[in-house]
Amino acid sequence: MKTRVAAFDVLRASLDGIRLIEASAGTGKTWNICGLYLRLLLERKLEVQKILVVTFTNAATAELRDRVRARLAEVLECLRGRPAQDSFAPDLIAAVTANSGATPAQMQALLEAALSCFDEAAIYTIHGFCQRALAETPLAAGLPYGLEMLEDDAQLRHEAVADFWRREVSGKQGDPDLAAWLAGCHESPAEWTQLLQRLQAKPLARRIWPEGLDAPVEPLRAPLDAAFAKAKALWQTEREKALDALLNAAEGTLNRG
Repeated sequence: MKTRVAAFDVLRASLDGIRLIEASAGTGKTWNICGLYLRLLLERKLEVQKILVVTFTNAATAELRDRVRARLAEVLECLRGRPAQDSFAPDLIAAVTANSGATPAQMQALLEAALSCFDEAAIYTIHGFCQRALAETPLAAGLPYGLEMLEDDAQLRHEAVADFWRREVSGKQGDPDLAAWLAGCHESPAEWTQLLQRLQAKPLARRIWPEGLDAPVEPLRAPLDAAFAKAKALWQTEREKALDALLNAAEGTLNRG
């Protein structure tokens, strides 16, 4: 049985509880956020510092801040008697009056106060909000006062991988055969840095490793040394025959590579 999803009505939706709103691109998410923001200002009489809005990127945050400010100014001008550009301001004013009984004079005073301190509006990127929260409560978070938040940790990630590579692969305690095998597979600190980034991007993902990965591995040096010793012995006893076969082979019988 399919569950019917009700369309979202920003002017009449409840402002209590938690709401999950699913919308595709270009369906009016910013328009609805502006409507909810203004309703919280006018119906709940919240200050701009008390309404938290978060989004993903700096560009989206700047656009959202400009759009909310523009809507505040638009509704305020409509309350002052100036004709509205579209139906947003008149519909919002009518809805706020019906929902809370606020008068135009009360709404005008609230919007003027909001615009006067809109620079303090809590509209952030997700990482920007987290940075501010940690900066304001470092003791509760167990962090030092001088914490610096980085938007891009690519350099630190590369340094960590390079240190591991020098210590475990190319250093004195590393296995030279393993290092040679990794080089043959075109593995490098740059490749491992990309793998680490993928792991950090999904910290809750369950990692599934091949079975038997932890089983003891036969050392690489012993079989290689044995093969080399056998080849050396053959060369010492069969050198002339091998050279004769190579130098006097018929045209097309040997691979030129």
